Amino acid sequence: MRARLLLLALFAALALAAPAAALPSSPPRIGHVFVVFLENENADVTFGPGSPAPYLSKTLPRRGVFLPEYYGVTHLSLGNYTAVVSGQGSNPQNQADCQFFTDFVGPGVFDANGQALGDGCVFPSTVQTIANQLDARGLTWKGYMEDMGNDPGRESGLCGHPPLNGHDNTQTASAVDQYAARHNPFIYFHSIIDNNYYCEQHDVPLTHLPGDLASTSTTPTSVSSHPTCATTAMTRTARTASPAASSAPTRGCASGSRASPAHRCSDGTACC
Repeated sequence: MRARLLLLALFAALALAAPAAALPSSPPRIGHVFVVFLENENADVTFGPGSPAPYLSKTLPRRGVFLPEYYGVTHLSLGNYTAVVSGQGSNPQNQADCQFFTDFVGPGVFDANGQALGDGCVFPSTVQTIANQLDARGLTWKGYMEDMGNDPGRESGLCGHPPLNGHDNTQTASAVDQYAARHNPFIYFHSIIDNNYYCEQHDVPLTHLPGDLASTSTTPTSVSSHPTCATTAMTRTARTASPAASSAPTRGCASGSRASPAHRCSDGTACC
């Protein structure tokens, strides 16, 4: 079945606004963006009338806007994730989920559409991402990775990527650690991982999210949450996964985000 990447851009500015009488003349400035990545079920399964995940299919759409007919750009997973953060299309290796964490090899040039020419997994530093764009504007970002570092012998708890040109041990889940590097697009760019301190400050476990949401000053401008194999309903070897399983962590992320100080503007309206 063709994978479809479902991006839930949560909490649009008007979704949870105050009653009509209290609305300002123009929408409040958006101060934070929260993105939760899910994949591997067709939209009619997850969001249709018979969905086993009512939080995704009913609760969230009532609080915002459901935008159908958005599709993944490739199959399997990784090429979709890297495309979201960089605009780069897939190549044979990342289309196959990069079983080995190989360096991207090419002539070092871009085509007329800004696509890096070549093949491989870890894009050269000349390939920029949304993270670089946020940095350039003085804005902050973090990616929160479910299960990353649960087994320190499997991957690092911060910026958890395989050794360059080595085998990706996270292709197979374990009972205690289902982190999948292929669901963490930021580690596939030298512009991020070449500065290990920088990467470790921005590419962190999902367990860091509640603490960061406790204060507006520690909540990044751009927050993205990335799933394990089980949450995406992709790998069923260690835990049973389904759209319903995806709903629980999404509810946790959404509820925590909506309750955070950063989600409210100074005038009490939602600004995320």
